[in-house]
Amino acid sequence: MEQVIKKRLQQVMDASVAKGETPGCLLMVIKDGEEQVYLESGYADIEAKKPVSRDNIFRLYSMSKPITATAMMILVERGIVDLADPVSKYLPGFRNPVVCTADGKIEKAEREILLEDIMNMTSGLTYGGTDETGRQTDALFQEVIHGLKEENGGTISTVEFANRLGKVPLLYQPGQSWSYGTSADVVGAVIEVASGMRFGDFLKKEIFEPLGMNDTDFWVPAEKQDRLAKVYDCREGQPSVRYLDNNLGIQNDMAYRPAYEAGGAGLASTIDDYAKFTQMLLNGGTYNGVQILRPATVKFLGGHTLSAVQQAGFDNWIGLEGFSYGNLMRVLVDPTRAVTLGSKGEFGWGGRLAWMLHGSRAGAEYDISDDDPEKRCRNVHPVPEDPKYYFQRIIFHESDSQVRPSGQSDQTKKVPEKKQLNESDGTYEQIAVKLRRILSKTDICSETDVCYFSVSRK
Repeated sequence: MEQVIKKRLQQVMDASVAKGETPGCLLMVIKDGEEQVYLESGYADIEAKKPVSRDNIFRLYSMSKPITATAMMILVERGIVDLADPVSKYLPGFRNPVVCTADGKIEKAEREILLEDIMNMTSGLTYGGTDETGRQTDALFQEVIHGLKEENGGTISTVEFANRLGKVPLLYQPGQSWSYGTSADVVGAVIEVASGMRFGDFLKKEIFEPLGMNDTDFWVPAEKQDRLAKVYDCREGQPSVRYLDNNLGIQNDMAYRPAYEAGGAGLASTIDDYAKFTQMLLNGGTYNGVQILRPATVKFLGGHTLSAVQQAGFDNWIGLEGFSYGNLMRVLVDPTRAVTLGSKGEFGWGGRLAWMLHGSRAGAEYDISDDDPEKRCRNVHPVPEDPKYYFQRIIFHESDSQVRPSGQSDQTKKVPEKKQLNESDGTYEQIAVKLRRILSKTDICSETDVCYFSVSRK
């Protein structure tokens, strides 16, 4: 039976590659700390006909956020920072924040931005858009990208970027709503100031080295460059095209250590390295006898913190129905509303490349576009008409007999039909859900297990 299931999973992945939906993908399933499934399909480098392999290094993009959140909680545990602290305590650029009102006027914020605001994306910061907040944020990113050409990894550092971001008018009053944006990058800068260490050095000392994540960093040195997977624009039925642009202040080739180490999207890693990190969270903060966080801290880290008013902002994100948000990750609170198969309490985040994307734990990832600019603004970030994607997939799960009411199972739950999904996403959604359904009918991933998909794509 196990071989039959693996064959079916492989067929789904191979079909996706054959259709030109993705250059290549990896699939891993871990249960009770033991690898159950590892599969691969497609290419890490199409031009060189180089197949994907488990030692490939992938750009994590927004899968960097859970690592950044974990680093912040290390400082919280040690009493070095308090989530009730104002950001300006560490970054003076955030003193006296201002807000851009609906009619375009700039007014003084009612209060300062707190650390809990940037951990929960309720700060009023965004990634970009057509409003004043988005335009100024985009301009700052462009300045970072321009500076990448300079020596020493760039002209703008992590802390300088955050301090300058603090002068950008907020999309709304701090804590008033929720919006996806640069909050995680500010978290990284706070960690750097509070720890007295460069952000990347702190991650290496406190997380990467203790967990044995030897291939995870903000850059990929020369001796590892041949393992870095290439990125492509992919469209079904059309040739894949190499994606070479720098995005969100991140150097695409990752050939040198950047001055700006983006806590929201800057890391690269392997499937095995990231599995160590996720297993640490599943274990309540410990991996191979090394404790990164206490169990109570992990429980808080994986919890949702949005108020009802803030949740309304998060609910604008189509495809995350049934989820809430907290500590730079989504949390499933109502499986009956979710568009994918999942279990209450599961938490995590997907990765993205270039456009506004989100990962759905145990299912598909969607691009959202709306003809109404205001709605697109509320959803954080305009999406091109024709998004394309490249992905790395990781699946892991844990047993949890309390996550679902008696009699309810993933096998019988129907996946609701989605609205406002791009044509290419419809196909991708079917692939992702099919993989999850195959696993849900086996001992590999039973109805009381929590399964996760983490995706990095364009």
